Amino acid sequence: MCTPGMRLWHIDNQEKILCIYGFGTGDAPTEVLNYIRNFYMNKSKPCIIACSQAEGDIKKPKYYKNVGIAWLAEDGFKVWSQMDYPIEFIHALACFSLLVSFDDPGQILSKYLEGPL
Repeated sequence: MCTPGMRLWHIDNQEKILCIYGFGTGDAPTEVLNYIRNFYMNKSKPCIIACSQAEGDIKKPKYYKNVGIAWLAEDGFKVWSQMDYPIEFIHALACFSLLVSFDDPGQILSKYLEGPL
């Protein structure tokens, strides 16, 4: 789980899912996005769940081009939307998807979330 203001210096290429919280404006911290893009450039990419602090609103990262978390989709990451689910549900879903299908958690994410982009 990556929240605004958090530094990602602890990524070790074993992550299967990264939940990235934005500010609710269709964007996420550029420093975090650039770090993720560069770190996984020639590596296996994790599933990305685009989350927002704008609770109760439907998140649509595919509506944004060359900005925010949608930018990761353009770089080959599979990106799902939080939709209108609360953060607690997203956390539980991520854990459940790893439990059921550790090698491909995207199978489970796709049953509950919009995506992948």
